[in-house]
Amino acid sequence: MRFCSKAKSATASLSSAANGSAICRAGLFTPTEAAAVGTFYSLIITFFVYCTVKLRDMGEILQDTVKTTSMIFAIMIGAMLFGFILTALQAPQALMSLVTNAQVSRWIIFIGINLVLLALGSVPFAIIMALEIVLLCFVPQLATWLPSVLQ
Repeated sequence: MRFCSKAKSATASLSSAANGSAICRAGLFTPTEAAAVGTFYSLIITFFVYCTVKLRDMGEILQDTVKTTSMIFAIMIGAMLFGFILTALQAPQALMSLVTNAQVSRWIIFIGINLVLLALGSVPFAIIMALEIVLLCFVPQLATWLPSVLQ
């Protein structure tokens, strides 16, 4: 019974520490530092209060964290490079002059932008799914080979 109350109080304090807004508003930490403090506090809780994580598990946990972080950074780098290339080619300026020089209603432009976003969001996904289905129909060995390669 005592452990449950200790765990509940630790969880309640973690939620307030992870929130961090009161800590940030008080000027004790920046948002990034508050996130680090919340992470450290959650590690203490999982090690000593709940005892769900052992020290030998930390290697795998850190490895998964590095994989996830590197994927996020790869996406960010790709987006930054794409933005740099668009800026170097002056694509935003060309698009702006095209839209401002067109003698059409703003609603036509809004509908056009939405149709382009709909096409870019759905058509490539449908093409990739169709390609996967065709590949798996003609080469069914990929269904067993690919998961073993990804591990």
